[in-house]
Formats: sequence, C-alpha cells, structure tokens
Amino acid sequence: MSTTEQPTDQSSPATLRVAESDADLAVAVDTLAAAFYDDPVLTWLCPDDERRRNVLPGWFDVITRSLSHHRAIHLSADDAGAAVWVPPGVPMVEDDEAFGGAMVNVSPVDAERFGTLIGKAEAVHPEEPHWYLFLVGVVPDRQGQGLSGLCLERMR
Repeated sequence: MSTTEQPTDQSSPATLRVAESDADLAVAVDTLAAAFYDDPVLTWLCPDDERRRNVLPGWFDVITRSLSHHRAIHLSADDAGAAVWVPPGVPMVEDDEAFGGAMVNVSPVDAERFGTLIGKAEAVHPEEPHWYLFLVGVVPDRQGQGLSGLCLERMR
C-alpha cells in the first residue's frame, strides 16, 4: 500500500487496533508519555525531569484528542505501542491556534522551546499529500521488540 492511501482493513493485523474511545486515548497518552520520557528532543523541550514527567501526559492528551477525529491513532493489542497519524490532504488539527495554545498552557515555561520545535518541523514538512506520522512510541520495557515496526506496518 502506498503511504498516500488509507488502510482499508482497520481490524488487521489483529495485534493493532484504532483508538476509538476515551479509554483508548488514555492508553495512548500513557504509552506515549512513557515512551518519550527520555527522548532527546522532549528532554530539550522540557529539560527538568520532574516537570517533564508531569507535563508529558498533558501534552499527549492535547495531541491525541486534537487528532482523534482522523481515526488514525493505532495501539498495539497489549497497549505497549502507539502511533499517531494524520491522513493526506487534511489539516493536522482543526484549529492551529487553539492547539498551540493548549500545548503551551500545559507548560508555559517551555513555550519558547515549543515554538522553536514547531517552527523547525514546519520548515521541513513536505507539501505533497501523504500519511504523516506525528508520533510513534513504545513503552521502555518493550522497546527493541518490533512494536514500532508493527505500528508502522499498517500504513505501508
């Protein structure tokens, strides 16, 4: 499947599911917060360890809720892996200003670095329609076992 086509079978492979409920979004938030706690970019974005531990769930909550309307947040069956996709040809979020404001409100002290990060990402983002992988993460004790690849496989 090309990366510009929408997957046709959301129930296969059986080891992945689409996040459809608030409970699924909460799982995605927890999975991503654990997966990205030691990530170098997010460590730069929020350098204080304790603050990062506290703000990551808020940031990932804003992200998953803002992108859930795409129905393209995938979770592994064991909840250890999550991928957040944006379909081709549609805006990532419905309201860029509200999204940015919500992210900044989670941790205002990190707002300047957050703006820098978004600016760098937008500068290199391709213009042609494509499936955009916003995030993929696996909880630390399951990393290195192929779950990220599984989360990506559906979109190949």
